[in-house]
Amino acid sequence: MSDKPLNIGLVGGGRGAFIVHPHQKAIHMDGTRRIVAGALSLDPKVALEEAKNWPYPIKGYGSYDEMIAANATAPADEKLDYILIVTPNFVHYDPAMKAMKAGIAVFCEKPLCLNLKEAADLVKTSRKLNVPFALAHTYLGHWTTRLSRYIVQSGLLGEVRWVDSYYIQGWLASKLEATGQQQAAWRVDPKRAGGSGCGGDIGTHALMQLRYVTGLDVTELSAQLETFVPGRMLDDHFTIYCKLSNGGKALVRASQI
Repeated sequence: MSDKPLNIGLVGGGRGAFIVHPHQKAIHMDGTRRIVAGALSLDPKVALEEAKNWPYPIKGYGSYDEMIAANATAPADEKLDYILIVTPNFVHYDPAMKAMKAGIAVFCEKPLCLNLKEAADLVKTSRKLNVPFALAHTYLGHWTTRLSRYIVQSGLLGEVRWVDSYYIQGWLASKLEATGQQQAAWRVDPKRAGGSGCGGDIGTHALMQLRYVTGLDVTELSAQLETFVPGRMLDDHFTIYCKLSNGGKALVRASQI
């Protein structure tokens, strides 16, 4: 086993980014990984500027296409072991697909992409090329989640009959996107967020917590995606009633109002 840290190429994570920060904390926790390169913005000029201003030296690229292409001729000790995608949802599919076709493993933020077809394409490509692809559900790494999983799956609580899994926020209770706030703007835009707002953003966490902690899958569901803030095109409140693979039931809720 090599003691060399894994080399990471970052896609996104530049000016105004949010989710890159918990990833950074995890990456620097034990010295097993390091960010060595990055295409930190869709704007080439900004991407290069952000790389120059990164807290530690990394190789900056104007685009993820350039970063992936450069990896083919990089010295062995500089080659990327995987790319980490921390962009808004609409910039998940393309860099992930191109990286896998170049033989580079992918660690991508949730939700996977914009629609089921894109998701199926990524799964098919990963399996066909035998290139690892992992989806980041960051809360699964927290010790409280791991402890909950142990308690439930050890049988200490008995048979799982009912689960209430929820993630409640309030930061989008008003039309924050109208102020130009970057994180709000893309999350309520169908072209950038996909078919769901709140559901895709944090409902995914509540659903994944349910599955991970119990070890059960959802076999049937009835979903209600609601929009409370006038003029908003995507849901800001999300509820699904689920039947579980052991016959139990669950309510999965998420709200940003």
